[in-house]
Amino acid sequence: MQFKIEQGSEKINSVDGLSLLGLLLDQSNLRNHVGSSNLGTRNELERKADVFSSVVGL
Repeated sequence: MQFKIEQGSEKINSVDGLSLLGLLLDQSNLRNHVGSSNLGTRNELERKADVFSSVVGL
Protein backbone atom coordinates (compact mmCIF):
# COMPACT_ATOMS: atom_id res chain seq x y z
CA MET A 1 0.00 0.00 0.00
CA GLN A 2 1.34 3.43 -0.90
CA PHE A 3 0.29 6.80 0.45
CA LYS A 4 0.45 10.17 -1.20
CA ILE A 5 0.42 12.93 1.40
CA GLU A 6 -0.85 16.33 0.29
CA GLN A 7 -1.95 19.42 2.13
CA GLY A 8 -5.66 20.09 1.79
CA SER A 9 -8.49 22.10 3.28
CA GLU A 10 -10.59 19.09 4.40
CA LYS A 11 -11.36 18.53 8.04
CA ILE A 12 -9.40 15.67 9.55
CA ASN A 13 -11.02 13.41 12.13
CA SER A 14 -9.24 11.42 14.81
CA VAL A 15 -8.95 8.14 12.86
CA ASP A 16 -7.61 9.47 9.57
CA GLY A 17 -3.99 8.66 10.35
CA LEU A 18 -4.47 5.11 11.62
CA SER A 19 -3.88 3.43 8.28
CA LEU A 20 -0.66 5.38 7.79
CA LEU A 21 0.40 4.58 11.35
CA GLY A 22 -0.30 0.88 10.77
CA LEU A 23 1.83 0.94 7.63
CA LEU A 24 4.68 2.65 9.49
CA LEU A 25 4.49 0.08 12.31
CA ASP A 26 4.64 -2.76 9.79
CA GLN A 27 7.63 -1.28 8.01
CA SER A 28 9.49 -0.43 11.22
CA ASN A 29 9.19 -4.02 12.51
CA LEU A 30 8.58 -2.69 16.04
CA ARG A 31 5.72 -5.13 16.62
CA ASN A 32 8.03 -8.08 15.95
CA HIS A 33 10.69 -6.57 18.19
CA VAL A 34 8.22 -6.27 21.08
CA GLY A 35 7.15 -9.88 20.56
CA SER A 36 10.66 -11.29 20.33
CA SER A 37 11.80 -10.91 23.93
CA ASN A 38 12.40 -13.91 26.19
CA LEU A 39 9.93 -12.69 28.80
CA GLY A 40 7.01 -15.04 28.32
CA THR A 41 5.38 -17.72 26.25
CA ARG A 42 4.62 -17.19 22.57
CA ASN A 43 0.97 -16.37 23.33
CA GLU A 44 1.99 -13.85 25.98
CA LEU A 45 4.44 -12.19 23.58
CA GLU A 46 1.80 -11.99 20.84
CA ARG A 47 -0.61 -10.36 23.30
CA LYS A 48 2.09 -7.88 24.36
CA ALA A 49 2.70 -6.99 20.71
CA ASP A 50 -1.08 -6.52 20.20
CA VAL A 51 -1.29 -4.27 23.26
CA PHE A 52 1.72 -2.29 22.04
CA SER A 53 0.13 -1.75 18.63
CA SER A 54 -3.17 -0.69 20.25
CA VAL A 55 -1.48 1.79 22.58
CA VAL A 56 0.46 3.36 19.73
CA GLY A 57 -2.79 3.66 17.77
CA LEU A 58 -4.47 5.45 20.67
